Amino acid sequence: MTKRDSMRVLRSISALEHLNIMSVARQQVVTASVVASEIGLGFNDTMAYILMLENGITEIYSFDKDFNRIEEITCKNT
Repeated sequence: MTKRDSMRVLRSISALEHLNIMSVARQQVVTASVVASEIGLGFNDTMAYILMLENGITEIYSFDKDFNRIEEITCKNT
């Protein structure tokens, strides 16, 4: 995918009516860095997982099959 195509996709996603972009606090970063090593996920996946738990989100749509290993969430692999 070209940079131009990537930017077009990001603009389209950010225009979605029901999209909620969450802020990340320092303590969440610290927590994610600890939890990542405990559960064997990468930092970004763990950060998403932490935010999901804190916000009562139980379902994620992702190409990343690592989320399938987390019991508390349902991953819809697209």
